[in-house]
Amino acid sequence: MGGVTLVSAALTVLAGAPPAAAAQPQAAASECVASTLRNAGFEEPGGLRGTGPRGGGNLLPGIPGWTSTATDGLVELWGPRNARSNAGVEVVAAEGSQFAELNATQAATLYQDLPTTPGSTITWALAHRARAGGRAPGMDTMQIRFGAPGGRLSGRTDLTDGSASWGRHNGSYVVPAGQTTTRVALVPTASSGGPSAGNFVDAVEVLNSGCTTPCEASALINGGFEQPGRLVHPGHQLRGIPGWKTTASDGMIELWGVGNAAANGGSEVNPDSGTQFLELNGSQPATLFQDVPTVPGSVLVWHLSHRARGTAGPNSRDTMRVSMGRPGRTLAPQTPNGAGTADLTDGPSGWRAYEGTYRVPRGQTVTRFAMTSIASSYLPSYGNFVDSVELRPLCRRPRDIEHVSPLH
Repeated sequence: MGGVTLVSAALTVLAGAPPAAAAQPQAAASECVASTLRNAGFEEPGGLRGTGPRGGGNLLPGIPGWTSTATDGLVELWGPRNARSNAGVEVVAAEGSQFAELNATQAATLYQDLPTTPGSTITWALAHRARAGGRAPGMDTMQIRFGAPGGRLSGRTDLTDGSASWGRHNGSYVVPAGQTTTRVALVPTASSGGPSAGNFVDAVEVLNSGCTTPCEASALINGGFEQPGRLVHPGHQLRGIPGWKTTASDGMIELWGVGNAAANGGSEVNPDSGTQFLELNGSQPATLFQDVPTVPGSVLVWHLSHRARGTAGPNSRDTMRVSMGRPGRTLAPQTPNGAGTADLTDGPSGWRAYEGTYRVPRGQTVTRFAMTSIASSYLPSYGNFVDSVELRPLCRRPRDIEHVSPLH
């Protein structure tokens, strides 16, 4: 907020303890729950500018997902073009286009209550930075705490950062026995700008890392193209298969089984998994897709294996692309992890595995997963073998965060 009198450096401001939670749906102890926060990047409500009418961020009477302990119930979000309210320094969101300021009109805690599995390990990550304009040394401090709603929250390690850039933090928390609902709290503990200025936070992730099912079960039907089964030899053109729809004008989908060398330039193609695989270029270049129910704000991991058809010889190169988004709208091409392009281009010598992540936008309760043929080195009706397609909720930390430290 603007118009705040600055106080001495590193003033410690303790936020009020969150109130007890209302009754929450209980997760069965044997269930594996993917505990994904809602509105973790503070993108809802969207379209906010950087400065509100009082010269600070946008003060809102609540936002989706989060509850505040502030006595006035106000939550402060910032958008782009915010330099005027941040000592002339433009703050670009760590993720998306918006972020929160924990010290809004007062030092207050933002929290959410999530269903959790007792005994599982939760991993967390967030981005934090100080608001510019406070007194030297210009450092703000917050904590992320976990525990049963209404009880004492643990995890009181200070996260302290300056105003020059976002600091990245991560760690882990083991859900105690019997705790089927866990409170996740973002607590400002010190601000060099005073009680109503400081502690920017963004890109909060809280994920259950100990899941094996249902979190890691693929949401796609027939991702290995094993249905209908018992196909042998190449090129079975079928008028539809379980799970998948096609944009082909004739409605045909082509599956291959084993014993296919004669149709593949003399080279046998063994499936990447199971006994069958797909040829995207069936009777024509086409897109195969499925629509799956999704939770807005959650993170999905997609995986597939791809290779070229070898009819054109060892130098064959086929290209496909994965796209995702809201059904009926333009889908966004997906770039795999570690790749510089969304085009998946491979030769005929072996399967190549790809994996990427997709965050479900707000309001999107159904997501389309689509695979499209982009190019074939032979004929339009030849090319782009695909197998082992999966789409599952993210339960483990992204691969770029390899080390986590436990909460104390």
